[in-house]
Amino acid sequence: MINIPNIFFDCVMGKVEHSEAIVLFVVLAEEDVKQSSLVEIPYSWFIEKTGFSKSTISKSIKSLQEKGLLSVVKTKPVHRYSSMLDLDGEEDFR
Repeated sequence: MINIPNIFFDCVMGKVEHSEAIVLFVVLAEEDVKQSSLVEIPYSWFIEKTGFSKSTISKSIKSLQEKGLLSVVKTKPVHRYSSMLDLDGEEDFR
């Protein structure tokens, strides 16, 4: 079972598009599984888990970055991602 922080449902869900929410869920799930706040995720994994095209995933990632909800460290061959959600609920995304 994955732990999705309440702040996601309370403050974020209504401010993101469907594809953005699913991409962010993938990042949150990987963070939870790997017990790390910075996780390597290949595009093939996003595609497998979301069923979205590479273009949709790219647009969602860019939009999440612009909204301050996702941080991306560009490394080769796989980028690293970090959700910017405060797990303690101190950050306010309203």
